[in-house]
Amino acid sequence: MRAGGRDLQSISVDTIESIEVIKGASAMYGYGEAGAIINVITKKSTANVEMQTTMGAEAFVSELSDTG
Repeated sequence: MRAGGRDLQSISVDTIESIEVIKGASAMYGYGEAGAIINVITKKSTANVEMQTTMGAEAFVSELSDTG
């Protein structure tokens, strides 16, 4: 596979909205090879996605003195 290629078996059929086949893609995208590009368009998720992030910081101040 070319860089950016994917194993199509890793995509569940239930998540596919449509598939586009772009013939002669080398002319459009400059790959310089014969063939086509297969664009698999997945369905938009209907599930609510929630994320939570916690951040914190602590500051320590130390003072050095030279009583030499």
